[in-house]
Amino acid sequence: MKQISFFLLFTACLLFAGCEPNQTVTITGKVTGGNDQKLLIVPPIEGYTANYFSEEITPDAEGNFSFTFTAQEASTASVILYGKGSKMFIVEPGETYHCDIDSSDGFILNIQGKNEEGNRLFTEKKYHDAYYDPLRKALVSRENPLAAEEIIIRVNEQKETELAAFRTMQQEGKTSAAFQRVVERELRGYYAYLSCDILQSYISLFSRENEEAARPYKEVLFLTMEANPPTDSELSKSSSWYRYTYMVYGMTMQEEFSREELMEIYNQGLGITHQMEWASLFFTGKTKEYFQAYLLCREGSQSQFNKELIPLFEQFQQNYPQSAFTPYIKPQIDPIVDFYEKVKNPFSPGMKLVENMDHIASLKEAVAPYKGKKIYIDVWATWCGPCKEQFKHNGPLKELLKEKGVEMLYISIDRPEDKTKWENMIKYYGLEGNHILGSETLINDLRVIYNQNGMLAIPWYILFNEKGEMVELHAKQPSQLEELKTFL
Repeated sequence: MKQISFFLLFTACLLFAGCEPNQTVTITGKVTGGNDQKLLIVPPIEGYTANYFSEEITPDAEGNFSFTFTAQEASTASVILYGKGSKMFIVEPGETYHCDIDSSDGFILNIQGKNEEGNRLFTEKKYHDAYYDPLRKALVSRENPLAAEEIIIRVNEQKETELAAFRTMQQEGKTSAAFQRVVERELRGYYAYLSCDILQSYISLFSRENEEAARPYKEVLFLTMEANPPTDSELSKSSSWYRYTYMVYGMTMQEEFSREELMEIYNQGLGITHQMEWASLFFTGKTKEYFQAYLLCREGSQSQFNKELIPLFEQFQQNYPQSAFTPYIKPQIDPIVDFYEKVKNPFSPGMKLVENMDHIASLKEAVAPYKGKKIYIDVWATWCGPCKEQFKHNGPLKELLKEKGVEMLYISIDRPEDKTKWENMIKYYGLEGNHILGSETLINDLRVIYNQNGMLAIPWYILFNEKGEMVELHAKQPSQLEELKTFL
């Protein structure tokens, strides 16, 4: 009776969906060599993977971590160690993978789990970084240019050699058919992108001097695109697909519009809108959704507060109300909405724009009004991401400078035409202190002071004493507050 009951229960379970195959993947692991680094995992989102769609993981005190996500099919996933790089591997539904991460000397990843040997080989190849591929460096040369057809031959030779190694593993039973399918897709996408990237490099080299010399490279590039159409739904799940497709977009636009026409589109603040509309013309279904989600996430992450993105995201949500990508896009767009709310307000009393700043020609002139006080200078720009990261520490910095009687002077190296953006960012980040939008002569003086060769890296912090003498050419950053205290 028990056997019959169990059989009936088991049969009902299969028939009525209680026993669907396990569609979760678990990644466990341990970070050694210092587990204070930021750790991210990039799971596949409905089969699509991109670093913008990542989850931050906090290891425990011993460096152990675990993360589980849903996967309907074999896909790529990545582990990112912030500041050290990323490693991509292949996962299958229902499997658990253990990742030992050694961060003491770079980023070493050892993966244990299904398709272990295949994943080791796949991870070593770095199929997400075409720009640094040794083959690209070997084939791109102004002095010894290769014919376009020869480039394709050389790229395909490398692709086929690598595919052969993976196919041998599958034949020997070391990897699954699902794993091999992802490998084939990844290599096809990667090498299509690499081929076009190399050809594009030659087009750029020759177009400046001889448009006719660039023509063969352009013709082969378009043939490569025809052989690997971005509209291919299988190819679209390659991790290289977006970069490849963005290159296709760029080449298409160059053929259809003049440089002046394209500049006009961007000057009108419609560059992203144009790309979204282009995607709507060429793609359908999930492929279109993924392209647009990636574009919104990428542009939103630039910290440029592009107002154009607000209505585009609203439209995306209307088109895809249940999109799995929305939770990743929203945190990029919310600060932009917040930005435009805050900049409606006037400057606070603590935000002081220096009078006649256009006539300040040197750093010496800039600090002259503050003689008798110590001055902490922040050289920054509205386009500088690391500068904005340091602004997060401005609360404690403000208290410290007030306690020590130190004046705060911000010098922006933005262009004069970006004055409104500069003023808006002062308001948004609450930058209380004295502000100068540097003139060309002041910026040139800063370049000479920073480096005799005219190089200038920001954010850059300088400390002057009460006598108007520079005492620290490279002072500690706001994030290094305890160390900064010793110099004030």
